[in-house]
Amino acid sequence: NSLKRVQYLEHVVYFVGLQSLYGGPSTRLRFQYAGRRGDSKGFSKGGFVTLGAQKLIEATPIGGLSLKAVAAGAGGYDITGMMNSIISRGSYNDPAYLAFMLHSYNAVNGWNRSMNEFFKPAYASRIASLLDGSSDAEAVNAQLSANPASLLDATFYANMQNQNEEKQLKSALSANSLSNWGPKTATGMYQGTADATVFYENSQLSLDRFKAAGSTSVTLTPVPGG
Repeated sequence: NSLKRVQYLEHVVYFVGLQSLYGGPSTRLRFQYAGRRGDSKGFSKGGFVTLGAQKLIEATPIGGLSLKAVAAGAGGYDITGMMNSIISRGSYNDPAYLAFMLHSYNAVNGWNRSMNEFFKPAYASRIASLLDGSSDAEAVNAQLSANPASLLDATFYANMQNQNEEKQLKSALSANSLSNWGPKTATGMYQGTADATVFYENSQLSLDRFKAAGSTSVTLTPVPGG
């Protein structure tokens, strides 16, 4: 019934954002049923999951459930934009995030590509063990180069900057991005201006696209130096 669907959604969203390379719960959706409205909030990976759940709820309403307000921080909502920014920069201080993203997309989509197709041999052989859950992001970062050109396979690195190459990966990144959508619920986004993992520009571009898609109740609050 509808109540069970609400409870299921709440638990799924929570556990999706509960544990990852960066550890710890970072999102909760609080729902009150019987015609009442709830709020949703999350930070970082939880911010992404929060807006993803918002998109789902707005697209496929559950009887008696609606969102009153949404708050999301540093969610990296445009995954395509995130990847492009990381690749194009000479240095990225959180290479564990890049490794986690590529390894996860390969596994979840069943592509069965060798890590050597993504990373240089010195790193490719270690990716699986680094991401087996026994190490946190700081430990993984210490084992990887912060220079994408040094970390990634040269062909892959070049292909990611060529719009005609790596179409399968780029299509998957685009499909999971949340930018091509217009939130209807009052939504507040928060982003540190000095965030070196999820860049401020990602949230700004997402805001611009939300507005272009017709959203009128979405705001972005910068956190200076955050």
